[in-house]
Amino acid sequence: MFTKFIQLGIISSLFIAHLNATSVRPTTLVLDKRHKVTQVAINNTSNKDQIFEVNVFKWTQNPDGTRNMEKINDPLLIVTPRIVSIPSGQQKKVRIAKFITDSFPESYRVLISEIPDQTKQPVNKVRATVKTIRVFNLPMFVNQKQYHSVNRVSQNSDFIRLRNPNPGYVKIRGVTYTDEQGHQAYIKRLKYILSWSTSDFGLPKTFRATRMRIEYGDNHIQTINLKH
Repeated sequence: MFTKFIQLGIISSLFIAHLNATSVRPTTLVLDKRHKVTQVAINNTSNKDQIFEVNVFKWTQNPDGTRNMEKINDPLLIVTPRIVSIPSGQQKKVRIAKFITDSFPESYRVLISEIPDQTKQPVNKVRATVKTIRVFNLPMFVNQKQYHSVNRVSQNSDFIRLRNPNPGYVKIRGVTYTDEQGHQAYIKRLKYILSWSTSDFGLPKTFRATRMRIEYGDNHIQTINLKH
């Protein structure tokens, strides 16, 4: 067990190091009738050539906020190139275009996944398990803008369920729970709630919270009174 723990630690460290060697910009993509084309720049600052595959998934949410992703084959959504070869120290751009005919909001996830070089795979099967694969998972919103309000749907002793009543997404970066005595618990967590969808947030176990302060992605604040 201890050996496995060390191996996992090594793998995690390698994964973080590899991520630092590659970056993508922007990290959120937006399309609408006026802007039907967007670009993602992939920067390879590592010391080796890299190959990535780009796929787009339809993104919906379950009532508790967990993610559903369905791979699509939409002829109105074009990704070029889908396979990107990037030499060391260089940048390549991926263009994503969608033929938009209405104003209905849609949400997608763009996955940019590294394709390992099979010619350089280690022969030893045990060592092969240490190989890490980079995956960048980018949200893409069509016909949407960012909103800064949610409604409480339900609540019990374990969690509160919030609903996004807006025709666009909300981006929550953290919540602060407070009780009547002033005790606080801050949870830093990036979380999206899609349009007209719901999501669960766990409540503190050490005290009974009476207020929930929500921090949105662009410094907007909303406070919700909690009842028991």
